[in-house]
Amino acid sequence: MNYIDKYKLIWYAPMRNCTRALSSVFKELGMICSSSGNFDHSLPDSRVNNDITKTDYKIVLSVRNPYARLVSLWNLNRLHTDTDYPFEDFVDGAIIKKTLSYQAYYHTGFINNYPDYIIHCERMKDEIMLLPGVLENIELLKKRIIDTIENNRYSDERKNLDKSNDYWKIYYNKDLANIIFTNLKEQFEMFGYDKDSWL
Repeated sequence: MNYIDKYKLIWYAPMRNCTRALSSVFKELGMICSSSGNFDHSLPDSRVNNDITKTDYKIVLSVRNPYARLVSLWNLNRLHTDTDYPFEDFVDGAIIKKTLSYQAYYHTGFINNYPDYIIHCERMKDEIMLLPGVLENIELLKKRIIDTIENNRYSDERKNLDKSNDYWKIYYNKDLANIIFTNLKEQFEMFGYDKDSWL
């Protein structure tokens, strides 16, 4: 679990939802991670729900267009396994067969516990400003925001040469988009993403 006691915030950071960029900003605000790393990808569970010291904390959730996120997860899987295989195979394992565990269905933990703040990767520079503590510490945070959010210092890690924000669209066709939308329809609706955003 990631939390900031000073501002009473719990941040849930599903994989490939701009988590590294946001964590660098949150660390400047005093974020603590209850696991051994810099931040973790844990989702709501009994450990968090039973922490009576944090029941009044506001929930922050990072989200991303599901189409873009699936391509990013595929790239992550290829990086971790050092193998190159078609995107369609990743969709089959992560979405259809559910044999690849990459938090594809992370939204289910928030259906009955909707977050107080949502940070969309596509609008994170603006939406992070709405969080308690950010504006009052903007001078402290400015360099981090420019380095990790405005300039997206992590785009160089992609295996493809296209560094644009919508590079992921080239991997889709109607059938693949339909599989993603059909299986993650609630995620699209909960976080405001368009079914046709892959076009």
